[in-house]
Amino acid sequence: MNAEDEFKTIRQNARQMPDEEKIVFYQLKKKKSFVALLLAIFFFGGAGLLYAGKVTKGAIISAIVIGLLMAAVFVGGAGQVYVGDMSRNVQFVLLVAALLLYLYSIKSAHDLIAQYNENLHKAVFETIL
Repeated sequence: MNAEDEFKTIRQNARQMPDEEKIVFYQLKKKKSFVALLLAIFFFGGAGLLYAGKVTKGAIISAIVIGLLMAAVFVGGAGQVYVGDMSRNVQFVLLVAALLLYLYSIKSAHDLIAQYNENLHKAVFETIL
């Protein structure tokens, strides 16, 4: 079921709910931004997007972040560092790219959850439409 159909079903059911039940339903159904943040911090960058409902986007970003981190380890190696060593510069760029993508995924998950909660609120409490 896509999000549009889900909210349509919620809207239809909310018309029959008493106000107290609507409040409880909304509190139970809404998604929490801090959960997405904790998932991203303790697991991987795309976990917050998975929680927000964007499975494909979360999986792709996770794969890219993991790939960038693996490439940084591979390029950096474990040898001596020389002044002007190009591999360290490349490693730094890969790590910065991974960090930026990681931060983007956290921000994107936060925005998606805020949009979901706003749509849920409209579907539950604005049933007069």
